[in-house]
Parts: sequence; structure tokens; C-alpha cells
Amino acid sequence: MSNNWIRMEIRDVILDLFDGPHATPKPSETGPVFLGIKNITEEGRIDLTDVRHISYEDFPKWTKRVTPKGGDIVFTYEATLNRYAMIPKDLECCLGRRIALIRPDKSKIYPKFLFYYFFSQDWRETIEKNLLMGSTVDRIPLSNFKDFNISVPTYSIQKRIGDILGNIDERIRINLKTNEILEKLGQTYFQGYFIDYKLNQNSNFKNSELGLIPNGWKVINLRDIFQFVKGKKPKELNTEKGESNLPYLNIEALNSGIPQQFAEGERLVFADDSDLLMVMDGNSSGTIYSAYKGVVGSTLSKLEIKDNSISPYLLYFVIKYHESNIRLNLTGSAIPHTDKDYVYSIQFAVPTDDLLIKMNTVFKNIQLQIQKNKNENIYLLNLKNFLIPRLFSGEINF
Repeated sequence: MSNNWIRMEIRDVILDLFDGPHATPKPSETGPVFLGIKNITEEGRIDLTDVRHISYEDFPKWTKRVTPKGGDIVFTYEATLNRYAMIPKDLECCLGRRIALIRPDKSKIYPKFLFYYFFSQDWRETIEKNLLMGSTVDRIPLSNFKDFNISVPTYSIQKRIGDILGNIDERIRINLKTNEILEKLGQTYFQGYFIDYKLNQNSNFKNSELGLIPNGWKVINLRDIFQFVKGKKPKELNTEKGESNLPYLNIEALNSGIPQQFAEGERLVFADDSDLLMVMDGNSSGTIYSAYKGVVGSTLSKLEIKDNSISPYLLYFVIKYHESNIRLNLTGSAIPHTDKDYVYSIQFAVPTDDLLIKMNTVFKNIQLQIQKNKNENIYLLNLKNFLIPRLFSGEINF
């Protein structure tokens, strides 16, 4: 650390530390979020794609110790460690199991600085030294957590560091939100043109296997459009990226948008930005993704297009529309598997050539913008990971 940074204990800069409950409430269809480990990402975000709700009736009981509010810092202290996130100001939630909360004292420390400090090498070494190794899981001892030391610069430097990293995360958040909107826009277009036909100006319809479809359209099976190419796990994964290496694409990488492992080898399955991937094995079987350039993991398959008149950008929304039914028709009792024959059997109404060309372009533009935002987020996350060790070691001075 820089010489003008002061060493102090966590207790000196927080109002208090709160532990989460050691039980789980009965589930509810709606209500505040019961914040669990799965809702805190490695990158420091609150992820609400898969949430457990708690009823408003039970909410007071589970917030007796603390009601999380905007600017609080939550973290995992058992099993899955080193996950931290700041509570958004509009999130109504309570702490889940193995989650603790820190409330920074804003008069003594800039909250964003403290938050990003938890990603520094100095803090990770502190956690490592104080880790309690259990027979089943490791944990951080909350009883003496307040005694842990941190290094703190002047408030103005704290604010600069916190704002630099916070602005990067805000841009990432905006890109993620934009992609959610674009995804919904694409699904709305697909529903309107290919399912309800409400956006189709052709008012004349004919009978088909799918019911009434516009004149000039034809019904085909998805097996006529693509074939599955199963991914393969490389024998070795490299953590250092070289010129000949490519990202290794697994479910974690696709969900987070951060391919952090790199692979090389022969007889692998390679994907490009325009390819589609489907999860074939495990709890996420049947889920469709747009790909990154990289090596396709063994639990995934690439969808290799056979009919070039159907763009992968349109095919993505075709399968996305049927994704829930694909997941309802998985095989395997112990480990779920995607039923390839079921996916192949899905029927799809294909429009006339001129409309198909137009639709391919519409969905391509949507997916390319989504991919552009994903690529920017990869760059921003790499930038953040580059800056954190340099900002908190004093290598970058202000």
C-alpha cells in the first residue's frame, strides 16, 4: 500500500455487522427477495434471474436483525466465499442463509471504496489467513470479522477509486438492462410475426399442421434447419491467454458473459459469435444461448445450420419461444438431458422468401446489438480486474 494509507480495523469504518438467519422461510410466489448465495455473483452484482420470495406476512420476522437498504454491502461467509455486492436502493429484500451485511459509516469511509476493497489482493489475503476450515465447508468467522484490518487513503482518494470502478460497473449494468429490453423486443416481434401473425399484413390464411398460417408460408421441422454438434472438454485448460488460445465456453461463462478460462487442443468444437449453443446435460438442459467465439464445452452443443435461408439470429427466437416446452420434455431421472428428437420435431412456419429475408435482418440487428453489449461488458470487466490490484496497491497514484 502507499505510505499515506492508514491501517485500521473494519469496526472503525462501519456502523455495524449483521448476520443472516440460520433457517429458510416458506416459499412465496411474490413478495420481497430472500437473498441467497446464488444471487451474489463473483463479479460483485446482485443477480435476480433466479430468486426465492418471502411473503410480506413473514417479512418482519426475517428482518428483526436488519432490513437491508441501498448502499449496504452483503457478502457470503460460508461455503461459497469471496462474493460481495452492494444492495441497490430499490431492492426490497432480507438476508438469506450464509449471508452477512455490513453497513458502512458514510462519515468515515466512502461506501463504494470499501466495497471494491473487498476485491483487493490485500483483503483476499486477510480472508485466507482467517479462514476456518470445516469438515464439509469453509467459513469466515463473523465473531472477529470486525477486527480484520484494511488500508484506507484520504476520503478524496477513496471517492476517486470508488467512482472509477463504480462507473465501470454502472456501464455494465446499463448494458445488461439494455440486453434484457432487446431480448424482450425480439420475443415480441417473433410472437407478432410468427405465432399470432398480428404484425403480418397478409390477411389470407390457409390450414396447416400448426393451424391457420398465412398463404405462401410452409411448415417445416427444426431437424430440417440444423443439427446438434456436441461439445468436447479440452484435456487441459489454461488460465493464461495466448495468441493460439480461445475462451472455453461453459454454462457459467455464458450466464456471466465472462469466458475466463482458455483452451487449446485438437478435435475440439469451435463456436463463433453468430453460432447458437444449447445446454444438453444438467439442470439447465434445454436452455438456448447465443455464442461467443471459443471452444464449446462438453455439456453444450452447437447448432450447426443446414438451411442457410434461416439465419441463426431468427432460429434463436424460434427455439427461445419453445424453450419452456423443451425443458418440460427432458430425459434422464438422475441427470436431466435435452431430448434432441423432441427439439428436432418442433414445427415452424416459414414465411415467403421476401419476408424471411426481412425478418432475418430484423433479428440479426437485435442479436448483434446484444452481442456488442456483451463484448463491451467483457472488456469492461477485464478493465476492472486490471485496475483493482493497481488502485489498491498504490501503483496508480492520485
